[in-house]
Amino acid sequence: MIIRRERPADRETVRAVLVTAFETPMQADLVDRLRASAEWLPELALVACDGDQVIATVMCSRAHLDPVGTPVLSFGPIAVHPEHQGGKTTVPLMHAMIAAAEARGEAAILLFGDVDFYPHFGFEPAGKYAITPLAGGPHRGESDEFLVRTLAAYEPSMTGSFRYSPAFSQ
Repeated sequence: MIIRRERPADRETVRAVLVTAFETPMQADLVDRLRASAEWLPELALVACDGDQVIATVMCSRAHLDPVGTPVLSFGPIAVHPEHQGGKTTVPLMHAMIAAAEARGEAAILLFGDVDFYPHFGFEPAGKYAITPLAGGPHRGESDEFLVRTLAAYEPSMTGSFRYSPAFSQ
């Protein structure tokens, strides 16, 4: 398996992986909106390939902490084709994304997700860092599902309400 940056030629296959993995086009449509937004970060759109075939995708987009507008990352979506699901694809893809974000000098990655899965990658409850979900934001999950992975550029003053790209609300 090879993990690399997504290429323009991968977009249709990435869309197919998202639709197949989620059994709905909702996440694929979100990715299309993110790609068209100012918050799109192409260097943080990764794919896992088995030979020439894209079997998984993950991305981060620009987000902010209000009231100051501190730049952070919003994680996801991540999707693995059902025929390849399991740790053999997901785990290396997660590590590659975290390493890519770290290499860019990003401060933190935030997500709503499985509290039994994401802590294996260093994610912790965001509330521990005084980071809260923005009221009225796209996720209505339990606050314990709101997680952060701080990176080397993180500073304790980086607190506030997490604001996604507007693409998440469209």
